[in-house]
Amino acid sequence: MKKILTFIISMFIITACQQDEEESINRSNESTTTLSISKELRILSNFNDSIFQFQPQTKGFGGTLLATVSADVMAMKAGFEISSRVAAFITVLSGGTAGPITGIAVLTSSGLIGAGASYGAYKGCTLSCSPNDEFYDELLNNIMANQLGISNSVSICRKKIETSNLIKTDITNTVLDRNLCIITADLHNSIINSTIEYEKHPITRTNIDVSIPVEPFEESSYKIPLFTDSEIIDMVTTCNNTMKNYYKTHNYKNTLSEMIAQNLISNESGNILELFLDVLQSYNGDETNLDTIINTYSKIVSESNNIRATDKNGLLIAFVTAKNSICLWKEKI
Repeated sequence: MKKILTFIISMFIITACQQDEEESINRSNESTTTLSISKELRILSNFNDSIFQFQPQTKGFGGTLLATVSADVMAMKAGFEISSRVAAFITVLSGGTAGPITGIAVLTSSGLIGAGASYGAYKGCTLSCSPNDEFYDELLNNIMANQLGISNSVSICRKKIETSNLIKTDITNTVLDRNLCIITADLHNSIINSTIEYEKHPITRTNIDVSIPVEPFEESSYKIPLFTDSEIIDMVTTCNNTMKNYYKTHNYKNTLSEMIAQNLISNESGNILELFLDVLQSYNGDETNLDTIINTYSKIVSESNNIRATDKNGLLIAFVTAKNSICLWKEKI
């Protein structure tokens, strides 16, 4: 009965959203460059309330699991933003010739960066003590030294992306389909799994010498076009640094505020992610209700006229990552 009621409520909200989209809204007191997502936030907030009526927030073991999953969601969105900006910068430097492969570069790199922060969350959220700087140095070393595992995962991801015709997609103006979001989330899980296995059974510890200059348009040792090893390390480090306090406190609201303040994610994305992580706390193992949450958020975001395409893509990938992350970590924590 609860599932039926939740489904009915979510469908009602989606219908309301679609009707609102058809309205023409005049914002004479706002700048034409400023987007207001107050309508979307209101609809999502109402949706959250409908879920909480039937599923109270979880505690204990579920709290630890969802603390790690929340880190995955935030890191994936931040990783997508960082990767997009670096890829765009390189594309400009190349005179626009790098454009056709920018999409592949962004998705594979955001998967790697998200996985790096996720690995940090896994280690940090399960520790009884407060992590120190040495802890974070070891995190970066383990995730980046796992070259073989990462390269294999990225290679599989690139083949899937190429068969999906992403090579022709402009991710700054086109909303990604669900299949491409799933491919990126799968990459995220693959890198985490290979890194944990590498930590347990290191084959060859190959440390990267970032002091050696690398041509900006050469592929990295992870076979990611546009990005060099040093650029990837810098991006992972940037993302992990913003997550440090979260590993200690599990306060995702503060972490999102810090990401917004540091311009790692937009204010719009931060507000939507906060609502998404709020309702994600209701997860109690019911996959049907989890799908309802992810599908509702994905639909409202993808159909909005007030959210930029790049923000939409990062959010859509983050939503799908949440489900993949739950499936991964409930077996490991």
